[in-house]
Amino acid sequence: FNLYLCLLAEHSMNASTFTARSTISSTSDLYSAVTAALGSLKGVAHGGANMMAMNMLLEIHDPAKIEDYVDESLRIKRRLMGLGHRIYKTRDPRVNHLMKWSEKVANEVGDTQWYQLAHNMEQLTNHHPYFTERKLYPNVEFYSAPLLYNLGFPPDLMPAVFALSRIAGWSANIMEQMQDNRLMRPQAEYVGPAHQDFVPIDQRG
Repeated sequence: FNLYLCLLAEHSMNASTFTARSTISSTSDLYSAVTAALGSLKGVAHGGANMMAMNMLLEIHDPAKIEDYVDESLRIKRRLMGLGHRIYKTRDPRVNHLMKWSEKVANEVGDTQWYQLAHNMEQLTNHHPYFTERKLYPNVEFYSAPLLYNLGFPPDLMPAVFALSRIAGWSANIMEQMQDNRLMRPQAEYVGPAHQDFVPIDQRG
């Protein structure tokens, strides 16, 4: 568990860390910055992915159903949770440690089903053209899910465990921002229609 906390404590300018720094940059307070970061982390494209990955494994349940589940997911455009990363276009380097300890914990508690499901799915997707062409490989949530599940955490608690780890990184980033603060104000470029005519509200359809 300590290894998990260390591996997920910090990971550059991810969505929740950026949210924390952006919030504190307005000279808000530490509590508000962490609360804002939590709101970002819970999204299933970020820290909520471990919960969704475990729910996916629970739904598959049987190793014999993995291939059908993957094929059906591709057919209906359902995202396979725990695969792909916004930055990495290869296997997330943290995955090696999480896979090792997921297997070890599974053997120690006498329940290897969930680790084996994840491992078998990785073997399939590693040789599937859809995933290899798009460079979709396991990310940190993929083996976190069976690891945390075998440690006794239910799926809906997993994002909170992620936050328990990442709060160290958020706090460090918040303090760093405060040392030489400047209000974060990203620019946005308008790409919509130009030169539109104004239509009075009573004439709009």
